[in-house]
Amino acid sequence: MNRSMRQLYSLPFFLLPLLAGCVGPGSNQVKFESAESLAKKQWQACSYFPSVELVEITAQGEVMVRDLHYSSPPIDFQRCLARLAYRQVMSGKRNAQSLIRDAYFTDSKPVREYLFKPSGHFPVAVDRFSPNQSVYFFFVMDAPSVVPVRISFDWSSPSGKSFRTPPRPIRIKGAAARRWSFEKFNLPSDATGRWSARLFIENIDAGEYFFTVE
Repeated sequence: MNRSMRQLYSLPFFLLPLLAGCVGPGSNQVKFESAESLAKKQWQACSYFPSVELVEITAQGEVMVRDLHYSSPPIDFQRCLARLAYRQVMSGKRNAQSLIRDAYFTDSKPVREYLFKPSGHFPVAVDRFSPNQSVYFFFVMDAPSVVPVRISFDWSSPSGKSFRTPPRPIRIKGAAARRWSFEKFNLPSDATGRWSARLFIENIDAGEYFFTVE
């Protein structure tokens, strides 16, 4: 086996799922560009990093790469992919929900150290709450680290009543390719049943998420 083949089998592979071509909640009439096409454009724009080698771009929009320096893909490469994905959403080509890497509810305020521990050190997910309890919606998204990103929420009760939060910017310091944030909502005392929170990124629908009050 020659040296290049040994490298092929010994280097770690990294999946960067993009899932960009699907149609998100509340947007049945929107036709986004295919996930594979969007992923190819991302790779074309971000392929100038010398240590990153493309393995495959799948029809589902997954960019499979490996690092020739035997480490994780460089943070600059990850930032480049995130920046391109965000631009594709803002231009109407990509489903905004594809920017969300993780999203769920928890019953306590996330601490700042989670920002620096992305490997399994997120808050514990909770999907059932009690009346008058505080609900925290925690999420991680791909976004440019140098551009302010505004988010807002619609919290919907079992009766259909909605509570809109005003848009607010989220920012991160440092060179991270992803950012995390959370939104707090204080439940009323008399509304049990299935609730939801719909996330908006720059007023673009980024998905609806559900929890139960009992």
